[in-house]
Amino acid sequence: MANSDESSGRNVPKENKQPFKVSKYKQFLYNKDTPGKLVASEYIGGIATSTFTFLKTANPPELPAEKAYPLGKVRINQKKTDDIKKLMEYTVGYEAFYDTIIQ
Repeated sequence: MANSDESSGRNVPKENKQPFKVSKYKQFLYNKDTPGKLVASEYIGGIATSTFTFLKTANPPELPAEKAYPLGKVRINQKKTDDIKKLMEYTVGYEAFYDTIIQ
């Protein structure tokens, strides 16, 4: 679990450390100039903020160049397409989307 930058370190007592708990905070600020850093506030526009570091390195991971499915779309299991067909009678406005899945 990540502790806030302000409360991390050996000189801070364990009871004063602030772990990152997403349900505790209402506002999250991210700046692309400081990757891996997140500033969180318990209140929207609040004065007190906590900074958390989630990135251990400055280099972003390399993404694969190859396609996961080089031949294109992968056929969906027949049981799942049958369930989608049953679902279609209860949904309105999504027919075109479901038709592309079933095809």
